[in-house]
Amino acid sequence: MKPEELKPFVDFMKAHGLLTLSVEKPDFKLYLVKEGAETLVSTPTASARLARHSPAYAKATAGKLGEGGMLAAGLALEPVVNKNAVSVTSPLVGTLYLAPAPSAAPFVEVGQEVKAGDTLCVVEAMKVMNEIKSEVNGKVLEIKAENGKPVEFGQILFLISKP
Repeated sequence: MKPEELKPFVDFMKAHGLLTLSVEKPDFKLYLVKEGAETLVSTPTASARLARHSPAYAKATAGKLGEGGMLAAGLALEPVVNKNAVSVTSPLVGTLYLAPAPSAAPFVEVGQEVKAGDTLCVVEAMKVMNEIKSEVNGKVLEIKAENGKPVEFGQILFLISKP
């Protein structure tokens, strides 16, 4: 990719106040991070991807893909608005669970103090439960994903205050 081809992506990031931008097409992947942006991606115990021809992929991307298979503007791209927070993102595609069991209390709640290593949630992929753990000490400022709903790779799940 030539530098002049990156300009529209950089302009899009500036216009929408984004700190990161991820674009995936069949022939390339692009991941841009604004200088000074702090994003943590937890390492899963297993990984999963939806095959592009699978019904699950079609359902997950329905109405979200624009021309050329790119994400339509404003969809699945969220700016991190709190500069005093660290975002915890999903390391894989799967189903998010905020509690260890349907009737159990959630792993964490907004306002709760967490330590590095505390379990924040579980992402299920291919019947494997992957614990997502905090990599920092701080307070949970926001839970940005919904229990039992699908999450994408790189989707922001939690905002945690910086130590």
